[in-house]
Amino acid sequence: MLIRGGFKLGKKAFTLIELLAVIVVLGIILAIAIPSVFYIIEKNKINV
Repeated sequence: MLIRGGFKLGKKAFTLIELLAVIVVLGIILAIAIPSVFYIIEKNKINV
């Protein structure tokens, strides 16, 4: 493997950009899903 700038090329790892992209996508999914879950919970509560 070639070393360039102190880093090995061809390393099997995720880049910072890839990790940030995954975090952003998960954040968007959670922002959509959480209000729906709370709505379902409130709708299905039984008044005692």
